[in-house]
Amino acid sequence: THRERERVERERERGEGSHSSSSNNSSKSNNSSSSSGNNSDSEPSLIDCLLVSPTCSTMVIELSPQAERVLGCYVEILKMLSDYDDWRPALASLLQPIPFPKEALAHVKFTKELKYVIQRFAEDPRQEVHSCLLSVRAGKDGWFQLYSPGGVACDDDGELFASMVHILMGSCYKTKKFLLSLAENKLGPCMLLALRGNQTMVEILCLMLEYNIIDNKDTQLQIISTLESTDVGKKMYEQLCDRQRELKELQRKGGPTRLTLPSKSTDADLARLLSSGSFGNLENLSLAFTNVTSACAEQLIKLPSLKQLNLWSTQFGDAGLRVLSEHLTSLQVLNLCETPVTDSGLLALSSMRSLCSLNMNSTKLSVDTYEDLKAKLPNLKEVDVRYTEAW
Repeated sequence: THRERERVERERERGEGSHSSSSNNSSKSNNSSSSSGNNSDSEPSLIDCLLVSPTCSTMVIELSPQAERVLGCYVEILKMLSDYDDWRPALASLLQPIPFPKEALAHVKFTKELKYVIQRFAEDPRQEVHSCLLSVRAGKDGWFQLYSPGGVACDDDGELFASMVHILMGSCYKTKKFLLSLAENKLGPCMLLALRGNQTMVEILCLMLEYNIIDNKDTQLQIISTLESTDVGKKMYEQLCDRQRELKELQRKGGPTRLTLPSKSTDADLARLLSSGSFGNLENLSLAFTNVTSACAEQLIKLPSLKQLNLWSTQFGDAGLRVLSEHLTSLQVLNLCETPVTDSGLLALSSMRSLCSLNMNSTKLSVDTYEDLKAKLPNLKEVDVRYTEAW
């Protein structure tokens, strides 16, 4: 606080003027005591607790006992809030931009205590909660980066990092973009945790190989060696090799150019059908009025020649759209009529520059997203937005 800083300055002056008379020293001592007494009458604010003292020349934060007590109380409140399911979404949204000065993140006790809150976010299956672990915008670190190995707040061997990756990969972030970010920035920690048998990291390494995220041959071989060093890794790598052999057979030229699945078909039915032969020529696939979900996107991206996809009245959602947008870049016709997609997933379609026909009838499309898609999809000629906000 202002009074505290004045007191520090006076004490410094007193030290420098130790050659002065004892009466002067006594006077300064009395003034200092008076200032200290006045300061004890009011609690320091949270911001004061987190700011660096003007006498500090490094980022080592040392707080007074009183400030430590206030800071500890504040963190305890955050921890308590994070324990309640109905409060956690609002708390996660509030903390996502990391509304603390950089000095707070250099305070070891603060970040160590706050780790409990971040762990609670990483354990929450709701996307609105765990997605707040990521940064609010590109180029800015989020809690995911801060508590990852090498991050300023990381104080373990990657256990929290593995938990965060697990929940994000199990949600809507099983995408090339997310995997590429891990490969570029956290490949070392991923491999180390996989070497120690962490199943999530083993899966991550397998996906990097499956999606061709790693270009360097030596790095690919190192990943394979890491996978084969544990039982769980060896098993998953063998399954990956089996899938790749099946994929080559599926993508082999031949088979029908058009295919319609019976109504009520499921994700498992689609997977079973596509594993039955070659579909390298398949250009038009209708899943209309079936029970497929976003999970079937993993099967759809295996179809190299697919140009028209009908998902009318299915349960295909935002997570599936994100996967399609990264893999089926040659898709020309997409029917999403009466699907549960929202702006969150529809915005991902802006990367599918080959789209010329898009049906978003009876979806949760907003006006802003519609305008954004029109601006970013130059080949889009036919659009159906009836019974949406953009209609």
